[in-house]
Amino acid sequence: MPPKPAAAAAAAAPAAAPTIPAAADRAHSPPPLEAEGVHDPEVDNYHAELEEYLTNLNEEQALAYKVAYECLEHSYTIVRSQGFLSWLDKRKMA
Repeated sequence: MPPKPAAAAAAAAPAAAPTIPAAADRAHSPPPLEAEGVHDPEVDNYHAELEEYLTNLNEEQALAYKVAYECLEHSYTIVRSQGFLSWLDKRKMA
């Protein structure tokens, strides 16, 4: 089978998952909200809240999120994590 032209290959590639910028006081950026090739519609529903949540994580929380994301891979969903759900409940009460 002949290789695809570069333009066709680029068009067939899935869009990159959105990334969250690192907070100024953190040493690293959190991983993207979704694993490559996996789309979770719940992330779309809470995208603004997730951006705020991830931007405001302290160093320890950011590291915990990174470890969960890397170790659990496709089975980890941030919108169902205890940290995000607790933060969302507190935010709704305020």
